[in-house]
Amino acid sequence: MGFDINQRSIGFLLTRTSIANKKVLNRVLLPYDVTPEQYGVLNRLCLKDGISQKQLSELIVRDQTSIGKVLDKLERKELILRKDDPSDRRAFLLYLTPKGKELAELLITHVEAIHTMASEGISDKDIEVFVRVINKLYSNLSK
Repeated sequence: MGFDINQRSIGFLLTRTSIANKKVLNRVLLPYDVTPEQYGVLNRLCLKDGISQKQLSELIVRDQTSIGKVLDKLERKELILRKDDPSDRRAFLLYLTPKGKELAELLITHVEAIHTMASEGISDKDIEVFVRVINKLYSNLSK
């Protein structure tokens, strides 16, 4: 048999894995009425509250326009607050509400369980190599 591009294509393998991960994540988040994109915002704000939309978009590698739509939905669900940025009258800072913080912390435990399941049978050393390689691939492609 010849070379099967789908078994060595980085793009195919990343996409296939991303789709599988997103399916599991969607299933876990559905009962909480949260999308993976909304979870990403909640998670980042749980780690660092009081950041701007621009900082958030850089952290989660999304454009500010699509982040704005996610923020609108999270604000309607009373999970985040936008407050004026005292250092820039044109901007605002993002904060989790108590309800948002509680939900984010709960969802983090569910997502950690997904990561545990996904990495079952893979040694810590192999995970470290994977993380280093995937970050290098991202760095190479982001130039």
